[in-house]
Amino acid sequence: MGGAAELSEFYESTDRQIYYSGMKASYLSEKQKEYFIRNSWKMERTIFEYITDKNFEKMHLVFYGAGDKCIWAVRRYRDYIDRVKEFSIVDGDERKWGKNINDLEANPDWDMNRPKDFRIERPALIRDIKADILVVVVTCDKYYAGPGAEIGNMLIREYGLQEGKELYFLDKLNNSMDMHLSSTSTPCLFIDGF
Repeated sequence: MGGAAELSEFYESTDRQIYYSGMKASYLSEKQKEYFIRNSWKMERTIFEYITDKNFEKMHLVFYGAGDKCIWAVRRYRDYIDRVKEFSIVDGDERKWGKNINDLEANPDWDMNRPKDFRIERPALIRDIKADILVVVVTCDKYYAGPGAEIGNMLIREYGLQEGKELYFLDKLNNSMDMHLSSTSTPCLFIDGF
């Protein structure tokens, strides 16, 4: 899998451009979004598959971090989770291992949109998944600082993952998959299902 670069070095060392819009970052440029919008009807791929360059039928999707943001992500990407070959949630906190994601919710009784229950596993699971089918999404806020950056750097150093190949960050994915174009001269375009 390779990838010895820390996140802070990733932006200088990669040939894959990370696009900034104010304080937000995206895995796609506005031109790439335009291309996807124009061609999605003939690509037969979702924007998620387009970004990761992997098909759902083979993909093992892993959410790293079993907190509130993970529960939110399970809800938002439920259709994708139902379509991937395998889905796992892992967390570095061993107190969460073996529990179900719904066990961690503060007020599960009133939650009418409760996600399907998934068991939280050890991060070592990632080592057993082939790189060509692996997609790890760090489900923490702020990929550039705090826990998100710490987890990302750890996954790069200890697991050899590369951002934009096997490793993705939830906030950047959300910015990438917001299918509207930011140019004031271009009308906002939205695609159903995102």
